[in-house]
Formats: sequence, structure tokens, C-alpha cells
Amino acid sequence: MHDDHPPGPGTAAPPVLVCLGDPAAAPATPAAFAAQRDGLDPDLRVETWAPPAAAGAAAAPDDAAFAEAVRTIGAGRPVHLLGFGAAAPAAVTLAARRPGLVRGLVLAGPHAAPSGTPLDGVTAPTLVICGDDDRVAGEPVAQTYAGGVRDAVFVTVAGAGHRVHDERPDAFNAWVRSFAQIAEGLPHRADTRRSAT
Repeated sequence: MHDDHPPGPGTAAPPVLVCLGDPAAAPATPAAFAAQRDGLDPDLRVETWAPPAAAGAAAAPDDAAFAEAVRTIGAGRPVHLLGFGAAAPAAVTLAARRPGLVRGLVLAGPHAAPSGTPLDGVTAPTLVICGDDDRVAGEPVAQTYAGGVRDAVFVTVAGAGHRVHDERPDAFNAWVRSFAQIAEGLPHRADTRRSAT
């Protein structure tokens, strides 16, 4: 985890972006998001998390350890959750099942969602972003996520492939920063939507 000094008196801590890494590449998760840690500071405090190797090929959608890690990292505040690639379905599931933990959801180059992934249960503001040359998952998969989550924002980044956050960190970080700032202004969106339905 990233070790920041606590904010001084009268200053608020920046929002937290938890980057959920691909479970198959868990040991490399912190390095995979180095461009976000460097490029989003001081607007967002970037942390990384990946399921322990013993968890298998994918984080269990209702994994209590995942929810507890997000709760701990956020220090009691909802976080912005970034699910990249194969980690996107777990990020969606956490956002849908535990909406109080997730202020905003970012899905980058998402892999196909397994049947039963609760896209329609997400109430957090959601950004789906992919490279226009993503040959791993592809734009149609990303569009499926964006179409399944109510009011999701869908963005393609020119000149990027699957690892859009590495290949075009300038554009990726600009979208994430702007999106997080907007989502921070909508803290009661989940409560409002629930009471309206």
C-alpha cells in the first residue's frame, strides 16, 4: 500500500482510488498502476489490491476479504474502485452488493462478464474506458458493461490497446481524475436512486 502522511489540520484527505489488479498477475499489481499513482497524486490517493494467490483465478464476487480490504483502505469513506481486465467483474459485483463502499466505479479494458454479474445492480457513477485498439477484450465487451450499468459513461482512448492505463496514461488519468471529481459531487446518488425505485 501507498503510505501517505495524514493531512494537516483543516485539510481533507484526497479521495481514494483502489486499483483492483488481475488476480492472475497479483504480485505485479502495484507496478501495473505506477502511472496512476504518479499521475493522479495529489488529486487521488492511489492504492492497489489483488486477491491472495490462494483465492484462485478470480476474486470471489462476495469475498469478505475484498470488501474488508476496500473498507480498510478507504478508512471508513467510500472509495473509487478501478477494475482492470479480468478484475472488472469482481469490481462490478462489489459495487452492486456493497454500494456503501464504492463512490465511483472505473472499468478499464474489462474482460467479458460471467453470467450473473450484476451490472444492473450498480448504483455508483461508472466510467467504462478502453483503448480503440484493444485486441484482448475489445470495444464490444466494454460497450456491454456500459450498456448494462445505468447511466454509465463510455470512453474509447485513441492510440491505446488493452492496457490503456499504461499505453496512454495521460489520457486515462485525465478521464479518471475528471470522473472522480464529478462522482465526489454526487455522494447521495445511490440513496436517491434506491428511494426512487
